[in-house]
Amino acid sequence: MFEFFGGVTLRIVLDNLKSAVIKPDLYDPSINRSYREMAEHYHCFIDPCRVASPKDKGKVERDVQTVRQAVRKLRVLNPDADIVQLNRMLRDWSISQYGQKKHGTTQQAPFELFTNKEQGALKALPKIVSRQPSGNKQESIRIITSSSREKPIQCPIRMSVNLSGYAALNAWYRSIMPRI
Repeated sequence: MFEFFGGVTLRIVLDNLKSAVIKPDLYDPSINRSYREMAEHYHCFIDPCRVASPKDKGKVERDVQTVRQAVRKLRVLNPDADIVQLNRMLRDWSISQYGQKKHGTTQQAPFELFTNKEQGALKALPKIVSRQPSGNKQESIRIITSSSREKPIQCPIRMSVNLSGYAALNAWYRSIMPRI
């Protein structure tokens, strides 16, 4: 997600969905371990909305349904496409079509507003994570972002993947794509 935007926000506002917030509390909410580790990795703050306070939430509820319908449409129109191709098509759709429609509240195209005003406020994405293995040489993993033109580096490092879809290497966590 952060690769798409080209940076990380300082604060992530979440609805109190069970997969993210284990126990809502105004002053000390209990956050799911995967979300907490993701926030630690990207150095951002997870700020759950107050319970039963719809004004705290962003205006994204309707967009979720719209994107879900777009994904279904792309899958029907492209039955042989793999997850990488579908992601590319969805990215193109979100930028060139949906992101260009005038928003009802701001009266601006969301993609234009984001690129002109909001993108500059994002923090940079983490680039390289290193660790000292048991041997003498140091191995590095390069995180390839969508803006990078480099090819991924193959590293002989074994990583575990938990059920939430994050690969873990020491204190480094990275969301991964499932194979289809």
